[in-house]
Amino acid sequence: MTYNFDDVLEQYTPLIKGQIKKLRLTQNYDEFYQVGLIALWDAYQRFSPEKGEFAAFAKLRVRGDLISHLRKEILTAERFMLTDETTEHLLESLQDRDDEPIADFCFSPYLQYLSPRELLYVNQVLIQGKSRKTVALEQNVTLNTVASWSKTARRKLRESGKALGDPRKMKE
Repeated sequence: MTYNFDDVLEQYTPLIKGQIKKLRLTQNYDEFYQVGLIALWDAYQRFSPEKGEFAAFAKLRVRGDLISHLRKEILTAERFMLTDETTEHLLESLQDRDDEPIADFCFSPYLQYLSPRELLYVNQVLIQGKSRKTVALEQNVTLNTVASWSKTARRKLRESGKALGDPRKMKE
């Protein structure tokens, strides 16, 4: 018996939604749903009854295309980190004040949550590798003050990491 694609779509929509849920792709649900629909259409076009059941073939195509799309998104997120104007301004001001550039610093979206002193700590201690004691002497503050900057900066970076999400932590 031959089905038209509308019948197949109605029957296999739960498969697409189930795979999206199973892979935990709820953040960009509409985009992944579209990928699933295209994969189902592709499975419908390529299916050959001699090679087995359509349900198994459709599931493999949908799941495979969803995973492939997820991998592409993760690679894109790792390669291209967008920054807003405020963060770029903060990075430029840090570069102007110090000899060491921080252009290689890949956490720029997270920096917008830090105060100027916390940014100073991140730049000088975490990036440039200076000791807390050296920073305290250069800034004419106590070692406890620099430790306080460290504590709040690390807490804010950890919280902003949870808020923005880390694409590398996504698993299949």
